[in-house]
Amino acid sequence: MKLSAKLLCWTAAILLLSALACNKKPQPPEPAGEHLVQTVVPPPQSVVQKTFTVQKYESFELQVPAHCLRPRLHGDFRSFRYGEQGNRASDEAASVDVLLLDEQQFNDFVHGTGDATTRTVQAAHEQQIDWALRSTFEQTQKYYLVFNNSTGKPKIKIVEADMTLSFD
Repeated sequence: MKLSAKLLCWTAAILLLSALACNKKPQPPEPAGEHLVQTVVPPPQSVVQKTFTVQKYESFELQVPAHCLRPRLHGDFRSFRYGEQGNRASDEAASVDVLLLDEQQFNDFVHGTGDATTRTVQAAHEQQIDWALRSTFEQTQKYYLVFNNSTGKPKIKIVEADMTLSFD
């Protein structure tokens, strides 16, 4: 009988403590402004929407504002070369490399000291691009979209590009 009395006392104590624990007053929620920054999603930005020539490389600067969760660069390009009769031909010989570089990578690229890239398409003459970029937190992130004539042959290539930076 002593064993069942002890068991009964322990069961009662556990039930009492459980009931008291469930009756704690909930803590008031923390104000949302202390941890989250409410921002408006910026409208899409046109990075490049034109036809241009590339001898060595052409670059276009873009900036992802702070506090963007899902920035992405998307669009398409097509490259051409001048044919023997002066006509435009879009083929393997017209291929360019398309690079997305951060500030340090671009500086290294311009000075010929680096080959690191954030994103790349190599030797393409027609391509659709849809690149997710890193989320930004407290600082704006600067990138460079580079169209590179890495082979140098032919000397001049023509690129039609329509690229947009959006912030879904």
